[in-house]
Amino acid sequence: MAADAEVPQLVFELAAFLEMANAESVLHDEITCYDKAANAILNRLRGVATDPSALPERRRSQ
Repeated sequence: MAADAEVPQLVFELAAFLEMANAESVLHDEITCYDKAANAILNRLRGVATDPSALPERRRSQ
């Protein structure tokens, strides 16, 4: 992880992506929001990773 990464902020953002996906799936009875959250999390992790290529590829919505 990059030395200048703010871990508490990162944790908050990752949790927010998951919470939003959960809320959207309940409100709209659909599951593609979890793929959106997974992609958002990967993008955010790539932003703080010292080697972004070590992270998996993006998920595709089904």
